[in-house]
Amino acid sequence: MTLLNTVKLIVVSFFLFGLLACGGESSTANKTDAKVVSTTTPTPKTTTSPTKSSTPKKVIISGEDMTVKSGEEFCVDVQVTNFIDVVSMQYSTNFDNEILEYVEVKNPSLKDLSTKLGVNFARAPNEDNTLRFTWFVQDLQGISLYDGSTIYQVCFKANGKSGTQTEVDFAEKPMAGEVGIKSGNSFVPAQAEFGAVKITIE
Repeated sequence: MTLLNTVKLIVVSFFLFGLLACGGESSTANKTDAKVVSTTTPTPKTTTSPTKSSTPKKVIISGEDMTVKSGEEFCVDVQVTNFIDVVSMQYSTNFDNEILEYVEVKNPSLKDLSTKLGVNFARAPNEDNTLRFTWFVQDLQGISLYDGSTIYQVCFKANGKSGTQTEVDFAEKPMAGEVGIKSGNSFVPAQAEFGAVKITIE
């Protein structure tokens, strides 16, 4: 079962529970309009507010290329573009563990996102070069962020020699890449692009 199907199942469960609690009766007084939830993020790269579109744009997960020193600990800003009414995400962050040593995830800016391993992030056995990520917003209200917003930082120690180049790759394997958005009263998969950050060790 994909993460988006899990979200849909939660919605159906809440709906059925509500019907049982109300004796099967419904009331228009209990209906509310969906609200867009925004989180506090670093200064956005654009002054244009996130806006909805009749045709959702491709959600992009990426970051900016970096130059670091050998032996240095550094953090990659995981950034988003076209992040409109997003309710769920999952993907893998892949890296060469002989060059980059995973340290931690920190500074989350998404609602209901924990940086603790075993909650939203996981290191699976025999996957020393992968960090798995899965998340959904628990109130099921879509979240919209400015283009260039950082949703969290993933930190490494540069163990490679000076002159080495490598990548931190946001990928659709080994965990399938998926972004779910709220569209009206439904939850649907969005087109998504998972980029990579080039790391140069000097």
